[in-house]
Amino acid sequence: MLEDWIQARLKVDATSQIPARVAYADFCHRARAIDIEPCTETRFGRDFSARIVELGGIKVKRRDRAYYYGVSLAAQNLRVPLAAEQLRNGSTLGAMGDRRAKQATHAYEGDASA
Repeated sequence: MLEDWIQARLKVDATSQIPARVAYADFCHRARAIDIEPCTETRFGRDFSARIVELGGIKVKRRDRAYYYGVSLAAQNLRVPLAAEQLRNGSTLGAMGDRRAKQATHAYEGDASA
């Protein structure tokens, strides 16, 4: 599971850092999303601390917090709520009526004839 999380969620970036707790929370969120019980925070810290060196990073403890330097969390794939196809067929704009839906579709596609 750790390797899957690294591949899916981390981006190697020498100028970035992640607080260890944020990394663990993201790991837990991903594990639970696929119905896997995540390991403990201690186990995650030990395993990831060993693995981050292979990625060119390092774990750094500062005062009362730990950070992983050399990696950042990759952006989540965000879905655009109104896709062009939905606008074309009016499925999300049904409450607006046909005329307004067509106007919005043309405006979205850059058609000035609406």
